[in-house]
Amino acid sequence: MNFGCVSIAEKNDYMWRLLVALVGERQERAPLISGWEQRGALIWHYLRVVDEVKAALERRNPYSLEKLQPELTSLCTRIVLLPTPTSLHRLCQAEIVKRIANLIYSLFVLQRKEGDFDSVSRLARLISNLPLPEDYAHQEMRQMVTSWLDTTL
Repeated sequence: MNFGCVSIAEKNDYMWRLLVALVGERQERAPLISGWEQRGALIWHYLRVVDEVKAALERRNPYSLEKLQPELTSLCTRIVLLPTPTSLHRLCQAEIVKRIANLIYSLFVLQRKEGDFDSVSRLARLISNLPLPEDYAHQEMRQMVTSWLDTTL
């Protein structure tokens, strides 16, 4: 499955409809698709988590976001395993990872509490394990640390 152009263009609704048409609402036809677990299921997971985090951010509900941390952690672990045989695949992975990093930062901003270094550390670890371009990873970490310092000083 080549999800490249869709993930770069952030056409999540289109991709979601395409995946549902392909495998069904409950992924009942997924076992029939070669490589589904490594590719399709990951994109399914990514789209679902993005939608859930966006909805929780719109509601500004820290509890909902806290419940999504395991989902984000799982997604971070899985995205590293995405096969990237071509430069287009690597670009797509980088774009998805940047979006995940942005979601992690949004989660951090909504959850941060004065002096709460544990949540900063946990979320920073997630970002550091993502296959981000080095300059982007540094930018994300700098943003997170600066924001944490602003709340504690």
